[in-house]
Amino acid sequence: DIQWYREKNGLHSDSIDCQVDDGRYYRGTENKTISGKTCQKWTRQYPQRHDRTPENYPYSGLGDHNYCRNPDGEPGVWCYTTDPQKRWELCDVKECDYYLTTEWHQKQGDQAIVVSPKLGTSGKKLLSDL
Repeated sequence: DIQWYREKNGLHSDSIDCQVDDGRYYRGTENKTISGKTCQKWTRQYPQRHDRTPENYPYSGLGDHNYCRNPDGEPGVWCYTTDPQKRWELCDVKECDYYLTTEWHQKQGDQAIVVSPKLGTSGKKLLSDL
């Protein structure tokens, strides 16, 4: 899994503040849902009880914060809300104009996460170079 590899090897994506595909690699600081509700911290169990915790979903960007994430394959980044009447909701996070891929590097003998432009150019950058 790309996420596991990247975080295990210190290639954190703190600069990724937009969604790539379903947003599983989003690491921005958006903490409001599309309707403006405040997100609940992932480490809290009130008002929403849940099992999407940092312990159950390591390498998914969950932590002692209330930022939108996608630990489980929803169509986009989301969060549990602090509104007892609304359990969870998607967040309004822009789509990236690049995508993430992995490439095998023979000389180093392992994979690297690269950021590739979606349109036009063929240049690629290591995620850590952003």
